[in-house]
Amino acid sequence: MSLTRKDWAHRVLSLIDLTSLNDADDDAAIIAVCEKALESPVKPAGVCVGPRQALVPVVVLRESGIRAVTVANFPEGKPNASLAAFEVLRAVNDGVEEVDVVFPYAQWLKGKHDECVEFVEACKSACGVLAKLKVILETGAFDSVEEIGAAARAAIKGGADFIKTSTGKIAVGATPEAAEAMLGAIKESGAACGFKASGGIRSLDDAVSYVRLAERIMGADWVTAERFRIGASSLMDELLAILAEPDDAVYGADDVAPRILPQETIAKKRDGGELSDAEIQAFVAGLTDGSVGDAQAAAFAMAVLFRDLSDAECRALTLAMRDSGEVLDWRAMGVGDEPIIDKHSTGGVGDKVSLILAPLVAACGVHVPMISGRGLGHTGGTLDKLASIPGYAVAPTPETFAAVVRRVGCAVIGQTDALAPADRRLYAIRDVSATVESLPLIVASILSKKLAAGLDGLVLDVKTGSGAFMADPADAEALARRLVRVAKAAGLPTRALVTDMGQVLGTTAGNALEVAEAVAFLRADHRDPRLEEVTLALGVEMLGLVRIDAATASRKLRLALDNGAAAETFGRMVAALGGPLDFLDNANAYLEPAPVRLEVRADGAGYVSAIDTRALGLTVVDLGGGRTRPDQGIDFAVGLSDVSGVGDSAEAPL
Repeated sequence: MSLTRKDWAHRVLSLIDLTSLNDADDDAAIIAVCEKALESPVKPAGVCVGPRQALVPVVVLRESGIRAVTVANFPEGKPNASLAAFEVLRAVNDGVEEVDVVFPYAQWLKGKHDECVEFVEACKSACGVLAKLKVILETGAFDSVEEIGAAARAAIKGGADFIKTSTGKIAVGATPEAAEAMLGAIKESGAACGFKASGGIRSLDDAVSYVRLAERIMGADWVTAERFRIGASSLMDELLAILAEPDDAVYGADDVAPRILPQETIAKKRDGGELSDAEIQAFVAGLTDGSVGDAQAAAFAMAVLFRDLSDAECRALTLAMRDSGEVLDWRAMGVGDEPIIDKHSTGGVGDKVSLILAPLVAACGVHVPMISGRGLGHTGGTLDKLASIPGYAVAPTPETFAAVVRRVGCAVIGQTDALAPADRRLYAIRDVSATVESLPLIVASILSKKLAAGLDGLVLDVKTGSGAFMADPADAEALARRLVRVAKAAGLPTRALVTDMGQVLGTTAGNALEVAEAVAFLRADHRDPRLEEVTLALGVEMLGLVRIDAATASRKLRLALDNGAAAETFGRMVAALGGPLDFLDNANAYLEPAPVRLEVRADGAGYVSAIDTRALGLTVVDLGGGRTRPDQGIDFAVGLSDVSGVGDSAEAPL
């Protein structure tokens, strides 16, 4: 039987902990909150207030069935177990029925796991039999869902009666990935522990998604106020409004939702509104099935460029584009327990790092399934570079992709038809609609592909300088931080470096030319110092994601370069994906040369003090090495070679 919106509002309201934790709250303010709860047509599960006013709900809510709740060790999550236990004991003596205690998550992240279990045990002991202990993990601070699951198990081991996602005081609150990890830990333990979703739950849609997730994992009968709570005070007004509406509407997974027109979504964002998950998902579905036209996609991109997306919207767009196609499961494809790590660059001129880094890190024992893109604007794309190798399959089947990663350790390919198809379409439209620079679209594009690749970790190379999309270092840092935030919210451990693109990286810019330079680098025929520095720094971060310290990682990478292991891995990858078997030794014989070569010198003698790197990238595009429309072919042979760097001498023409 289908539930109506009123049915869902009724149910969700019964699961809410109505919260007021403002510094300015006085007794009168808390009394007003309690009266709101008492007057509600459906009584919420509890009222949670700060410790200074803990006695107020104890008195006002007595015998109402609404639980009096307070917080302890809030919001910092300090590691002092004795102090936290004292705060809990004081709250219990005040008569509260539940205490929400912040887990010492910073200590957990430092590896002090036993101390964290002892912390929970001390707080549980202070609760005695009079109150329930609800442990707030602050899941937004964790680097991975695996760490969240481990912390959840530790809290349960310590005696938690509930585990809760967030204080609501940091940028990332509840996420479905965190909730799934925590519910999985509860189910695995078999303990009588409940779950509370809190932080960023602002709509009935959000709340219902967590209820359904809990029902799927724990069973429908499990989701009652005794075992499941939602911390979302701002949601209560929406629920009360739904209950007061004269008409009702069917609401449920088994019913057909009203169609969301793409032009309405575009207009809402154009006018500065915040899009719901449902609106974003519908628009992405239209990108995938073709019901959203190119003009609409471009208009949406332009609206986002001018109006931005919140982190929540950006995460929703990322996950919707990830889910528009297949999501790879490397364990199911036979890779085993080896870590799956990737790197992505935001793009630059002459950036051939991926061609070197993927085989280099693979030679150090890490699997690197790298899904790369075509060139955007004035920057070159790794996919276009590899397409200059005769026979190289830039879009193999997922089965071939997985087989190459298993056998070789790495495979650098483009998006297949099965992986994030919505992003592939939007990516091409951005290239020709002057929306490449949109920060949230960059974030969603990068992360949707990486999440679809089933990664265990990601390192980002965020470029800054005249050849980058984010020329200002402050803008590049903002992009790096946002990428890491959204990736973390989506459950992907991520690190980022901001690197210089104030000049060509290496000495070439152009597809075949850059492949030739990468081969020369791997063979130790020529290694540009700046290219080497950036490559090794990113490699250290990638190995750091598998817990290899920086000094050891640096030694391993240097050895793999100097003993030829990285070069051999590159050659095997090229051959496995259809390229020439002897490409590593005879690259110049296979790469198409430019039909015309011209030497360009400075007007006079001197030294290079600065470079308009963007202009160099646009020159490559003008020569035919880039695109001005999505369906345009490119000339792999053209480009710039022997490019001078800052500080190099320039001689006058003869």
